[in-house]
Amino acid sequence: MRGNGGEFGAFDKHAEECAGGEWLEGMASVLAAHRREYLNKPGYEMEVDFGDGGSSRWDLDEMQRDFHAGLIRAREAVRPERPEEKQGVRALFFRMGERMFVVASRSTLSLIAPTREQAVVAVERLQAKYVRRRDARRKAFFHLIASSDEYGGPTWRTVKVPVPDPGLGLPGDLDLHYGEGAEEWVEQWAESLKARASGLTLFRGEPGTGKTTFLRHMVWRLQEGHRFYLLPSGQDAMLSRQDTVNFWVGEATNCALAKVAVLEDAEALLAPRDQMRGDAVSNLLNATDGLMGDFLRVHLVATVNCKLTALDAACRRPGRMLWMREFGRMERERAEMVADRHGLELRGDQRDYSLAEIFHGASKASAEAKVGFA
Repeated sequence: MRGNGGEFGAFDKHAEECAGGEWLEGMASVLAAHRREYLNKPGYEMEVDFGDGGSSRWDLDEMQRDFHAGLIRAREAVRPERPEEKQGVRALFFRMGERMFVVASRSTLSLIAPTREQAVVAVERLQAKYVRRRDARRKAFFHLIASSDEYGGPTWRTVKVPVPDPGLGLPGDLDLHYGEGAEEWVEQWAESLKARASGLTLFRGEPGTGKTTFLRHMVWRLQEGHRFYLLPSGQDAMLSRQDTVNFWVGEATNCALAKVAVLEDAEALLAPRDQMRGDAVSNLLNATDGLMGDFLRVHLVATVNCKLTALDAACRRPGRMLWMREFGRMERERAEMVADRHGLELRGDQRDYSLAEIFHGASKASAEAKVGFA
């Protein structure tokens, strides 16, 4: 934190660095106005700079909402090819109080006030409410359910499996990769689990349309309020077997988070019961509905590649299947935007693409180090 009295060079310089295009329009007159307000009057400037690679940043979106009445200029982050798609605020210039102005970007904030004391109090107030810290060590995990035969019978435990960051953390990323409304869908889905913890969610789509990556994003995004369990193939029965009751009681006792169990490629388990052993489907249905579901309070997310009509009708019953999300291919125009977002070159001249085709068909060797979709 730095401060000085009298001249406001850093303030003006920061305003120029945040500028460009729409931001500069009318900016000169605004700066001239604030200079006139301070003409022949004492003033103090204070600056907070986290640096581009800092572990902290300013929450400009919340700052804009709170100081909307004093807003002078705001610069939105947009994609050049889709200016109507806003991705949050990149820079702000607003009046915070009497003869007090603030100009801020994600990493830097400059404030001018009549006195040093007022500047210090104002900056401390802003830091207390609007600084967001990024933990470089932050990780997300699936809790893989494993069993072993000990003491004369099976015992159940969880193994923490790190989940790679899917790289969809920027505002607008999820809607870009999965279609408009994807961001809102995740929020509504998470909110619904507060009212009813059990139930079934189906993710349906061809291989490579991004179901697994969408799940990874949900783990990263919702980990503070949800614990995600991963059920390996063949372990579906443990959701409602009698010898697993103690396991789930322990999980409920030791963890107050909402519990979500994930089954990938679950077509065989959810197929009509006259085509396979019926106990697997019955186990799943019992875990997502009825008395067992009320006890376990585990929400099941199952991914499938087949059509919904190929699944057991009981799985699709309203009240049991609470959510269903379709994952499809995208038209070329949006595929080009996704490729451009990651600095990749779109291969081929086809009319539509899956996410896997965009990334694994990219011309850059570095594509493998970027987001992978499955």
